[in-house]
Amino acid sequence: MTGQRTVVLLLVVYALLAIVGALATVLPTRALCPEIALYAVLYLGLAVQRSLPVAATSAFFVGYLADLLTGAPKGVFSLTLLLILLSTRLLAVRIDVRGPWRMAGFVAAASIVSGFLVTVVRGLVADVPLSAIAIVPLQALVNAVFAPIVMSLYRRIGGPIVGEGQDAGRLRVGMS
Repeated sequence: MTGQRTVVLLLVVYALLAIVGALATVLPTRALCPEIALYAVLYLGLAVQRSLPVAATSAFFVGYLADLLTGAPKGVFSLTLLLILLSTRLLAVRIDVRGPWRMAGFVAAASIVSGFLVTVVRGLVADVPLSAIAIVPLQALVNAVFAPIVMSLYRRIGGPIVGEGQDAGRLRVGMS
């Protein structure tokens, strides 16, 4: 992913975070809104042409934007999304997310992990009760539903992900 594409992706993420934040004010619960920052970090972890320092810096920036726009204590989303990025980066050559169903399943699993991490970190930082974890399955379902749409938008902006195009065979070398 080139530097220009990364900047455009971050600007689109910022705009989408603002739109979803405004939408969250009219919905009965925030869990009905897709986690735009999570999609961006998952895309950065799966993007074919990216370096780890650029992806990690971008993930931290996206997390900080999510902290600011959601009212979470500063650093909660930055830390959790950075951990999600590193995990996705490690799994990138082992998983196959081609197709909408596989992408939705991957995003749902990542959403459950992210929701658990956010709840635990917020519990440590801001005394949020662990009972807040009850909305994680609903959030994972919402994220899975919107995953094909949002991830295809990110692919159009930033380029292919692992397993797409001519890099598919090269990335699978050495797998058992």
